[in-house]
Amino acid sequence: SSGVGPCGLELSWLKLSGVLSAAGGSVRLFEQLVGPGPDTFWLDSASAPERARFSYMGGENVSGPMACRVTYSLPQLHAAATAQADPLSTATGHQQDPAGVLTITITSSQPMHQQSSTLPQQKHRVSIWDYLQTQLQHLQLLPESASAAARELPFNFWGGFVGYFGYELKAECGGSNAHAATGPDAAWLFADRVIVCDHMTDDVYLLALHPAPAIQAAESTAAAAAAAWALASGASAAAAAAAGAAAAVVVCGLSLGSLDG
Repeated sequence: SSGVGPCGLELSWLKLSGVLSAAGGSVRLFEQLVGPGPDTFWLDSASAPERARFSYMGGENVSGPMACRVTYSLPQLHAAATAQADPLSTATGHQQDPAGVLTITITSSQPMHQQSSTLPQQKHRVSIWDYLQTQLQHLQLLPESASAAARELPFNFWGGFVGYFGYELKAECGGSNAHAATGPDAAWLFADRVIVCDHMTDDVYLLALHPAPAIQAAESTAAAAAAAWALASGASAAAAAAAGAAAAVVVCGLSLGSLDG
């Protein structure tokens, strides 16, 4: 399993009205709340007629307890000696492995000085396609929460997987002339904390995913932790804007929307 298990999810959010420009714009907000790091992202919406109205930001420095990094490397041709040394491989000679190696790294946010050099990792011999399909099936949405988010939020990406499929994955899709990539053939982050900038209204939204307490009693403090993160980040953004931004915390459900809003 990964940091993203089969459970019902809720989404807490904080809206900071009209603070984006006063806070120094999206670049300044990214520097202040997300910061540099190996696992950060900044995505802009692209649908017409309001192209790039929304910017979506996140990364390891603002991630919550569900965050993880998933990388995938295509199967390689192994010699018998290599296969014997590889506990993940079932090869007994020169043959193509049925699936590549998928590595899941837990990337839950904590102060930099407390981070160990080696984060908890899991390795599996499974296709990235099968993994993501299984995860999307396991992410059960709470209908009433999804409805609230769709009604209240002007965008439809509320967190979830962010990443890329490498060009060489064509080897698993019937393509030919595939080459060995120097990096992962696919890499995805599960983003359970997302900062959204609305460039049209100058608003900033802080989104935090967490297991629904009613479904997963052991995670009953998750909603409070998510709200605390949003409030702390919101206070930081409001301070940067030198204004008392009106804010409201709302709880709703997760729907893995697309970046087309």
